[in-house]
Amino acid sequence: MNPANVGHPISDQDQFVRFLRMAAAILIVGLSLAIAASSLKSPLLPIAFWAGLLFLVLLYRLRPTALEILFFLLAPNLVLIPAATKIAESRTGLIWIILLLIIWYFKGMRGRWTQKSVRTPYVYLLVALCIILMVSLFVTPKFSLSYTTPPQALALVFVYWMLAQSLSGENFKRLLTALFLGTVAGAVGFLIAVGGGATRATLMNAAYGFTRSFVLDYNPNFWGKYVYIGLPLAAVLLLYLYKDKRHWLWIIPGALMLFMVAFISMSRSALLAAGTSLAFLAFTHRRARKFFWVAIVGGMMVLLFLTPETLAMLSGALRLRSGLSGREDIWPLALQVISEHPFVGLGPSWFEERFFFLSPFMTNGLYSAISKPSAHNAFLTIGTDVGIFASIFALGIFFLFASRTRALWDRLKNTPNFGILVGLSALVLAGFVRALFETDTILPYRYFTINSLLIALLALQDQLYSREFSTS
Repeated sequence: MNPANVGHPISDQDQFVRFLRMAAAILIVGLSLAIAASSLKSPLLPIAFWAGLLFLVLLYRLRPTALEILFFLLAPNLVLIPAATKIAESRTGLIWIILLLIIWYFKGMRGRWTQKSVRTPYVYLLVALCIILMVSLFVTPKFSLSYTTPPQALALVFVYWMLAQSLSGENFKRLLTALFLGTVAGAVGFLIAVGGGATRATLMNAAYGFTRSFVLDYNPNFWGKYVYIGLPLAAVLLLYLYKDKRHWLWIIPGALMLFMVAFISMSRSALLAAGTSLAFLAFTHRRARKFFWVAIVGGMMVLLFLTPETLAMLSGALRLRSGLSGREDIWPLALQVISEHPFVGLGPSWFEERFFFLSPFMTNGLYSAISKPSAHNAFLTIGTDVGIFASIFALGIFFLFASRTRALWDRLKNTPNFGILVGLSALVLAGFVRALFETDTILPYRYFTINSLLIALLALQDQLYSREFSTS
């Protein structure tokens, strides 16, 4: 018997963490070997083999907890895993929920089940949205939504509550680091897929603003999620959480890969969300604020010396001529629908059916059939589907987050947790800006996968609030 283990038996929770690490290692090695073996003729795809070995080394050296592995998987689960495996997002999200349920069981029911639970005030808003959804389903004459959606909406409430309880005792710095590494993994998967496909055509599209390539059959805007999540996280890690410059050796390369995703995907909503979030971070950090103003002045100086040809090329890359890409036409329609059906909306997903041929990104019936429209604004979409009160509750989530952040701001300043609070605020701000132009950030009455990042951030704030204000 090892003397170090005398009097310290291995707990069920430790055994589960070891099992999860081993399962992750086997999965990564298996996938990497399969990709490398089946793609020996490609100069790029065998990189997956070496990436798998690197992941194993990190798994051994960092010894992540089960929740840190779960936070790492959160980002790839948003786009990369469904795109690469062709498995529906709802099913990959279900696997994520099952893992969380097991972790919650081992940490809560078997470990600290007598501990007082963390307060989760966002539950009330999420439950209110679920109630409005149920009413809308019964009252509206049209029903075009899957029967699995109401259970998923209710599951979202319980997943959020379980996350908030399970995060007790976790290292938040490592959790945000795991989330950042997850976005980098998503970026690497994107770049490998681009390299294995029509690389020149994709880069030409990015440079001159032609039709954007669908990487792994997924909309370029979806891949933009990694941009507005990963870039603010990279800034938070550099400015607040890792002061030692040695960490730049892995943070900066990760950020550069995310910049490449931004350039190739050309998702303007992702760039706007990331830019707004980075500007917020600059104003919360004294030294970064100086670099921010220098960058603004430098950018203006560069614009003064650009040639007309260069400006024309940038106009294509940024798709300036496309304006709001049809949103200026579809937003008034959404407002009209809300005015006509203010209380229960048209019914979940019926807005798509009513305006089938008015996709904001398409110009003819053939392409419209490929991409059904939404209001391309999360709050307008919620309003058209289930009524204006649902939109108010959805907005209430952000207002409540801002209010609680304001209460924590001064108390956490000059403490190690201040960087965590700033990071959470930057990500929620980026999500809010994205929600003004897309519907893949906050739709709390719908699917879990869309909202997994949001509820994880809310749960982390609940933990910060509980640690600071709890009297237990």
